[in-house]
Amino acid sequence: IESVPCGRNSSRPAARRWTETVSILLLSHPQPPEPIVRCIKALDPDLEIVTDLEEADPDRIECVVAYRLMPGVLSRFPGLRLLCAASSGVEKLLAAPDLPPDLPVVRVTDPLQAAQIGQYVWGHAIGHVRQFASYVEQQRNAQWLRHAPAPYGSVFATVLGVGHTGATIARMLGSVGFQ
Repeated sequence: IESVPCGRNSSRPAARRWTETVSILLLSHPQPPEPIVRCIKALDPDLEIVTDLEEADPDRIECVVAYRLMPGVLSRFPGLRLLCAASSGVEKLLAAPDLPPDLPVVRVTDPLQAAQIGQYVWGHAIGHVRQFASYVEQQRNAQWLRHAPAPYGSVFATVLGVGHTGATIARMLGSVGFQ
């Protein structure tokens, strides 16, 4: 897990010890929670993981793991000590109107997710440079016309942000000749 600063001053009281059994609220929608719960439980089977907001005990939840938050969710949990983004970006969580200014916000880094996003970008970039859409259209019209591809190494790509995922994308594009 990598820490992501909130850009706010921290005036939080001195850290206290976690309770014997940490209670985590996992808000994984649109993803199913079961695979995430299995992975977390494999690391620590004693963790209490709640996947339904309405079933969460406000006095027990110390950590919220979420893709996105509805307004008012964080203010339900007075003992909240950590907010974790269940994906690579934290922007949606940092925009929560009830985000305490001193609540630590972290995100996960998932090499598989970065590689999958990289494949998606790589595929579209190659498709654009090699004019795949033109060939699909020609196929519909029963035509075969060759299109000259851009010379290898002559196409520039800009990756906005070279954090964990952006750096993976940049490496993947560089491996097939993008500048």
